Amino acid sequence: MKRKITSLNGLYEVPESLLMEAVRHIPDHEESGIREVLSAAEEYKSANMTPVFILDQQSMNVMVVARETFGKKLH
Repeated sequence: MKRKITSLNGLYEVPESLLMEAVRHIPDHEESGIREVLSAAEEYKSANMTPVFILDQQSMNVMVVARETFGKKLH
């Protein structure tokens, strides 16, 4: 689910390595939001963009944004 981030309050950057380690403990046949976030990050990488993983501490959701476009208005 896409969410518009309007404030960085309560949000923390999470290293990709931490998510990669976490996904290793999830069985391949199980659906995983972490896998979805990592897959979206691969799309950013293929577009020569830098994925940034953000944890919303209140909801414990992990999101991915592109460093190059985060917080900028796009036409």
